[in-house]
Amino acid sequence: MKKLILFATLLITTVLTAQTKNELKLMQKAMGEIETTVDKFDETIDWSSPTWGKGFSSSVLKPFKFIRIRRKDGSLTTYMRVITYGASLNVGIGGLIVLFEDGTRFERPGAKVSVEATSGSYWEYRAFERVTDEELMLFESKKIDSFRLFIYDGTVSPREKIKIMGYAKAIRFKK
Repeated sequence: MKKLILFATLLITTVLTAQTKNELKLMQKAMGEIETTVDKFDETIDWSSPTWGKGFSSSVLKPFKFIRIRRKDGSLTTYMRVITYGASLNVGIGGLIVLFEDGTRFERPGAKVSVEATSGSYWEYRAFERVTDEELMLFESKKIDSFRLFIYDGTVSPREKIKIMGYAKAIRFKK
């Protein structure tokens, strides 16, 4: 019986370690996907996570995007763009909630949510919010469970959850 318990414990530990190693590799890969743009006119530097991902039949917008801007004077500003879709049209709306797997919440009740028509019968809802380094640390250290813009819920694939963590971490370290 003791051998069975020891074997089960070792098996679980091995599976969890492999999961963690795979997640770390994916996070490191995501960190390498940050794009840098330098504006030669005003000398600003922009760092951003990828905008597009792969969907079922074509490229789709990623639900989360992080952007950091360093101006000529050295000041840094960081933004987060969140996108989801809804079947009905609502304008002049607001509110952003991100739920993490551990129960932590990121809330912006005053976040302005804009809307655009998409090809098809859905509407695209977007929030564009300024975030602090402390808030970025939340996104780099916790997996997103789901999110809501106004009344429209969005989810993130297990793989994308890890990539978002890598994007947030990479953006936070850009100076």
